[in-house]
Amino acid sequence: MAQDTQDRLVAVSYPVDEEYARINSEVLAGQAEIVNTHELDEAGRRAALARADAVLSWTLAREIPPGALDDASRLGFGQLLAAGVDAVDFTAVPERLMVSSNAGAYAPEMSEHVMAMVLSLAKRLPQRHADMAAGRFDKWTPALVLDGAVCGILGYGGIGVAVARHMRHFGSKIYAITRTGQSCEAQLFALPGKKFGGHVEKMSPTVSSERRAMRVLFHLSDPQEHLKPGMYAEVGLGTDPREALLGP
Repeated sequence: MAQDTQDRLVAVSYPVDEEYARINSEVLAGQAEIVNTHELDEAGRRAALARADAVLSWTLAREIPPGALDDASRLGFGQLLAAGVDAVDFTAVPERLMVSSNAGAYAPEMSEHVMAMVLSLAKRLPQRHADMAAGRFDKWTPALVLDGAVCGILGYGGIGVAVARHMRHFGSKIYAITRTGQSCEAQLFALPGKKFGGHVEKMSPTVSSERRAMRVLFHLSDPQEHLKPGMYAEVGLGTDPREALLGP
């Protein structure tokens, strides 16, 4: 039998101001009762979590009493307001509890931070600041110009897309690749006219400082076994055929 909406309880473990309280109430109106556990003592928090079906949290480790998740047998879903889960100790999370991050929620803010770092590095601001502090003014060392430069984005999620949008305004060309699963199409120089579909299988987490390149493993569909070791191919990613990688 389906659970009555009035019997559902959502525990909000982070401190809420009037705006957050209003948003939570509007979103869950008629769907569940809300209890703000941050206002309770530890015993009250444990009791509320034991009755809760879901929990909204910023940081589980800071807001949930130790062991309270294990004792909350009804609790089946945890929604984080944080975009990542790097601060979550999953050894303390029961297997029955599904935890969801707020992926992409802060992409615009993070992309602006990325642009600040890009401009700082491109214009060598730390080095120039140090020179100015030492009484030196170096006007001869060239700085990188973003207009016409190639911007490689590894991981084309919410932040990557937002960064690409900013970089295009500077006139940069975007080469973006997801970590795994992105579709691709390969054309081999030894087999003119033939195209092979596939996807990104794996990508290196590091970029070679000498060659300014990274290794990417593609899985190509080749049922007739045309592909041979040592062949070179142009591999197109995404929907823009101009954004391609060249590799063996």
